[in-house]
Amino acid sequence: MKIKTMVMAMVGTLALAMPAMAGPLEYARAQEQSFDSAILACTPNEAAELYEENAVAIYPGEGDIGIGLVGITKLLKNFSAAFCPNDQKKAALKDIRLAATPMGPDYVMIMRLIDATDKAGNHALLRSTKVIHQTDGKWRFLSDHTSVGLVAATEGSEKPAP
Repeated sequence: MKIKTMVMAMVGTLALAMPAMAGPLEYARAQEQSFDSAILACTPNEAAELYEENAVAIYPGEGDIGIGLVGITKLLKNFSAAFCPNDQKKAALKDIRLAATPMGPDYVMIMRLIDATDKAGNHALLRSTKVIHQTDGKWRFLSDHTSVGLVAATEGSEKPAP
């Protein structure tokens, strides 16, 4: 009887703890929010710190492929120029859709569709596919491919403008 009570207590404790455990979507969302915050704060160097040393990134624009932190930092400085300085407080990065798929115990693939508003108030859809990797208890981007899609739909329209 004593063993049964102990087992039931352990099962109950684990059941209560399960909802508190983060999963791939929570890891992905937290990583993306940290990235967005750094870009919108006009601190692309802080955004670059979210990448692994040997990461690879592709962003639209001149010199669009960055390999390693030096190359990625350059890309992020170019990318953040559309949002900074944000004196009129128009710049924003808002999720339209975010999906995350585990790829093993320490890897998560992220697919994200973003409504991006630049510092002048112009809208665009961004699409990103990323892989984050956990080492030493920290999640970092290993691969990042972000591209510009169609212009976001204007208020009152159903389809994105060409």
